Amino acid sequence: MTSNPLHDVVIVGVGNTEQGKRLEGHTSFSIAVEAVRLALADAGLSPGDVDGSVGAMGGDLEYQLRIGPAWRGMGPANAGGVVTAALAIAAGMATTVVVADGGAAVHTDRAKTAPWTRPENEFVIPWGMFTAAEFALIARHHMHTFDTPVEALATVAATIRNNGSINPDAVMAGRGPYSAADVLASPMIADPFHRLDCAIDSEGGAALVLTTAERARDLPGVAVRLLGGSGDRFGPAYKHPPAWSFGS
Repeated sequence: MTSNPLHDVVIVGVGNTEQGKRLEGHTSFSIAVEAVRLALADAGLSPGDVDGSVGAMGGDLEYQLRIGPAWRGMGPANAGGVVTAALAIAAGMATTVVVADGGAAVHTDRAKTAPWTRPENEFVIPWGMFTAAEFALIARHHMHTFDTPVEALATVAATIRNNGSINPDAVMAGRGPYSAADVLASPMIADPFHRLDCAIDSEGGAALVLTTAERARDLPGVAVRLLGGSGDRFGPAYKHPPAWSFGS
């Protein structure tokens, strides 16, 4: 192979909806539809130009937007989903693919942690385990194995929050700057994680439109080429804890 087949695939449209702690009047599906419409408008395309989708709501989005017949990827709309869409285009299974997802009106009981942090299985329900506590155990394992200082974890959290602080469209816009010391001074949630280590709950939708480089020449916007990509998965988190030393 003399070239990466992904190099013939480009991103031609991006759609980001309003982001907020709570978007009244929206559901996860409605905000995802809005994101797709924004991305298609950005690309100078219509729903009829799309013949593929990636994301948990792909089938419903195709029906709502009257897209079809269409190829549909079964994975989530994440970075791996972008690669999946690009591979489908490179293989000729589709010409224009939408990668989209959204979240709204899911976390309605604000007195509790978000429902996706409380998976229902035998390792959670009897013990009150939730995501922050689970990842705290993983963090402690990493600290023990690699002598990772807690300040390093706090620096990561501060950096992410500061990126949001300078993004005018982010929920955290204007809330920074934060330092690692600020993170460590916030209330403890699950040792070694403090409140500012933990992700906040927010609502919104996002979508990308991918197509061939050849087709992009006829579109009005700037096309962004894919240089490559991959994915990694190590099975169920509650069955196989992360391992950083396999193969060494």
